[in-house]
Amino acid sequence: MANNYCESSSFLKVPEDKIEKAQVIIDRVINELENDEDGDGYCDCQAEVEKTGVWFHGDENINPEHVAEVARALIEELEIDSKFTCSWAYSCSKPRIDEFGGGAFCIERGKPTRWINAVNEAEKENVPPFSESEMITLLEIARIALDTTEMRKQVSEKMDLSDEVISELRGNLNEYMNERK
Repeated sequence: MANNYCESSSFLKVPEDKIEKAQVIIDRVINELENDEDGDGYCDCQAEVEKTGVWFHGDENINPEHVAEVARALIEELEIDSKFTCSWAYSCSKPRIDEFGGGAFCIERGKPTRWINAVNEAEKENVPPFSESEMITLLEIARIALDTTEMRKQVSEKMDLSDEVISELRGNLNEYMNERK
């Protein structure tokens, strides 16, 4: 039988004058998580108050959503303006397919939490900013623009390009566009 783990360790800096209040907030949020009727009946993260902040971690398992709930409460209620980022790794005691991965989230006061899942990010298709037909249209516009003396002069001045470079660009554009026809 294989064992699955979710491991993480992160630190939220808290101003020294707010450390005592941080413990009160942590206790309250953990109690809410443990008594949530829709939840699992426990808080699957450890939040230890230290001299300069709060250390979030778990021995063999941690629930990133629980970390986010506790961290969000601390950031909002203590008015902490720095970003808090937490990352985690999913692992397995045996080399099972799709049992490894990870993710991260970032919390800023007053803004929604940003979540990233490593597998989802890796699966995203690299989509170019323009379709091929849009790119050809843009290149055709550029080629026409470079064919006029006034536009060549403006491009030369704005982009600090020599006449030789502009001529080379025109030649490359013409060659590229002719290949596409």
